[in-house]
Amino acid sequence: MNRRNTHSNIKIMIEQGIPPQDFYEKAWASEPLTSVLANTNIPFALPEPDADISLIAKYKEDVVGQCSSNRVVKYWDHLKNIDASQQNQSTQIFIQIHKKAIADEEKYLKQINEAKELSFHSAGIAVLPKFRGKQIGLMLRSKQIEICKERKATTLFCETTNSFSAATLENLGFVKLAAYPYKSLALELSYPELSKLNDSFSVWCRKI
Repeated sequence: MNRRNTHSNIKIMIEQGIPPQDFYEKAWASEPLTSVLANTNIPFALPEPDADISLIAKYKEDVVGQCSSNRVVKYWDHLKNIDASQQNQSTQIFIQIHKKAIADEEKYLKQINEAKELSFHSAGIAVLPKFRGKQIGLMLRSKQIEICKERKATTLFCETTNSFSAATLENLGFVKLAAYPYKSLALELSYPELSKLNDSFSVWCRKI
């Protein structure tokens, strides 16, 4: 499952797999939501990605991008049953926001009468700062859609934390299910720090 990046002068290979843990810290450091929700325990909040449907982008031997995925059943069950009472406030807020997204995803899946067992969930795409602007994220998302087709998935859900990521999804045929402005979330969740973000957390789905 290798693919070379034809949109850049550097040779990027897309492979199946999960990046090392230290990659996440480098790639997600500037992401808006986790920048505001400092010290969020993401490995606790989100389930471990399913390696057989997750992707990494490599330059030479180094991982420079990732697109982690789960079966919806695993992703939803993890967040629904999680006990965050012993976690810090930012982790609890992170989980609350993602639980709101799950409610919208469940509602939509019922509306279109599709089984959750045939649905995948993307945990987001991240690329190291040095390699951004080289179409790597687009490559990862396009390959992710191909994997959904190969595995006979009917739907692919994902969330975005900023308008730039949201625009890329619209161009790939995703439909926006809901959007939560951070200023509204700041009031709803009693977490004023969120109001610093002049953007929205959005929920999306693409029929395969």
